[in-house]
Amino acid sequence: MELHPIIIPPLETKRSSLAFTCSGGGLQVFGNVFDSKVASNLPLLTPKLTAKGTIAVHQPRIQKQHSDYWKAQCVFRGLPHSGRTVKALQDSLRDPTKKEMVAELAELEKRMNEEFLTKNAAARDEQWKTLDTLGKAEKDPKRFLEETFPPGERKTNAIILKTHSRQALHIAAEKLGLSTKSTDAPKSAGCRLGPTRWIVIGQNQRDVAAKIQEIDREALRAKLQLQEAQDEAIEEAHAKIISQLRRGEGWDVTGSWHIKCPKIEQDYDIENIYLDIYRKNVNGHLQMYGRFHFGIVKGVLRFEKPGTAVAGMGGSAAKTSAGNGSWDGDNYEGSEVEEDGDDEDDDDDDDDKVDNEDFHLTSTDKPSPQHSTWNFRWRGQETGEGEIQLYSDQKLCSITFSGPGGCKLNGVFRNRYVSNCTFSGVKVDTQPRTGHLYIEERWSDYNSEAYERARVGRWH
Repeated sequence: MELHPIIIPPLETKRSSLAFTCSGGGLQVFGNVFDSKVASNLPLLTPKLTAKGTIAVHQPRIQKQHSDYWKAQCVFRGLPHSGRTVKALQDSLRDPTKKEMVAELAELEKRMNEEFLTKNAAARDEQWKTLDTLGKAEKDPKRFLEETFPPGERKTNAIILKTHSRQALHIAAEKLGLSTKSTDAPKSAGCRLGPTRWIVIGQNQRDVAAKIQEIDREALRAKLQLQEAQDEAIEEAHAKIISQLRRGEGWDVTGSWHIKCPKIEQDYDIENIYLDIYRKNVNGHLQMYGRFHFGIVKGVLRFEKPGTAVAGMGGSAAKTSAGNGSWDGDNYEGSEVEEDGDDEDDDDDDDDKVDNEDFHLTSTDKPSPQHSTWNFRWRGQETGEGEIQLYSDQKLCSITFSGPGGCKLNGVFRNRYVSNCTFSGVKVDTQPRTGHLYIEERWSDYNSEAYERARVGRWH
């Protein structure tokens, strides 16, 4: 009969006005059990000597005990304990004839241990009957698995347990000679609050592998259903935006955009890529800028005014005029950034201290059928370790708006992780999902000084 898990309170009894308790692991008084090696805790009366009779350099370390410990050891041996100093209690315990527990208490301990084991086991059985499969697996993994896979019986099917307590089940299964494997839980269209990983347990690896394949098929179906539901929601939101357009009004590209980037989504298995675009006065200058999350990289971007043809930021790159590129559905064709120096030439990496006029717009500078393609530069960080992407703003990127009200886009996102990175998007809300954006502050958050602070923080 196993002691653990313990689910009932300790048993209590009194002897000679002393309160004794028992939780199946021995009799306790003053909160302590009988210690058969009490002598090892007694202070030395004389220093330990070497074989030559000199005082040893390294003396035994005696663990200090509370007075209740010494009183309890005296009680168990039938020695006086009341009103005595710790030294007096210790001196009594040095008597070599007082090593064993007195017979009366030894018998009491045996009887109470057995009684506790019986009552605790009965209580566990009653509680066990009220638990469902998952409750049993989490409450007592060993007992659950022994009942599910009785020794000598062949079970053809492995079982799936959707629980956070996978480690305890893995350990218990290994001790019983069972096979286990954890796998990602299928994603559903609704909100999933349960574990993101499931554990499969069976009598052999073949049964476990077969069950894992079932889960994988279910996961694929769930993923397709989820994608279909998301696509329908996006189409509905985009259709609502289009229906709200008024005749005669110009394009308005500000708001929230759902983005698709096949290279990133496929190579990195990333979903829910988005872009928010703002058009506001910043420090007295009209600017168009955005916040983006492209799965592997997130950050901010700033659009340049049309017709810009001055030296690039932080280097000598010559910029192209917005509107000179074209999108054919698969590729972006247009002027590229002409680079006559290393991207990482930081001789002029002090642009945060100078207000760059390329970002300053006039009231008439806005996306339109005549000016559909806009250049932008970005700063940000990768989403793994959060490394700031230095010199990213030296790479000229572009977005071409199209469709009714300019509510569709195609773009080129130049970055160090994915080559030929093109993306598309549809507007799904008139308001940015991320609220207000202080672009000047966020732009500065991704400069070389911030990079160095983050680098030092990662390694110290």
